[in-house]
Amino acid sequence: MQRPTTILKAWIGSLLVLWLMSCGTAMAHTYHAIRTTMTLNEQTGSVEIIHRVFANDLAAVLGKAKNQRVELSDSAEHQQWTAQYWQRYFAVLDHHEQPLELSWVGMEIDDHYVWVYQEYQGDVAKLIASDIHNGLLMGQFDHQINTVDVVLADHQSALVFSEAKLRQPIQHDSAPTEHHH
Repeated sequence: MQRPTTILKAWIGSLLVLWLMSCGTAMAHTYHAIRTTMTLNEQTGSVEIIHRVFANDLAAVLGKAKNQRVELSDSAEHQQWTAQYWQRYFAVLDHHEQPLELSWVGMEIDDHYVWVYQEYQGDVAKLIASDIHNGLLMGQFDHQINTVDVVLADHQSALVFSEAKLRQPIQHDSAPTEHHH
């Protein structure tokens, strides 16, 4: 009677292996995040804004918008869609709620990531005094987290965005806070 149990275990084990293999692409990564850096290019005086996003995540959002499966490429169509998406969901807003002009530089795709490049050519002090609105991929995936690292002149900050926190000042007020007990 031991033989059927061994065969059954082998059969269940084989099914489990096949199931895990079939889930491999769906479980490519278990978190959804975009990492952005904003740094001053000392030679040009412009601020370079570089976003790194998982290629699968951006392809899923584009596919959802087009209602079909998409293999992301650097085609003119995908560049235009990505530029429009970034313009809609990523902005730097001055104290009058007006967006600062961010120029689209382009995007590159490697095996795992899409690199999106933007540039700001205005007054750096005005940029530092502004807020960032970062809604990239928010609402598309569970637990989307976007981080923006800012290194401008003497200012450094790391901002973490979530669905509950889409907008933050680049420069936090450093006035001491009073604590009452």
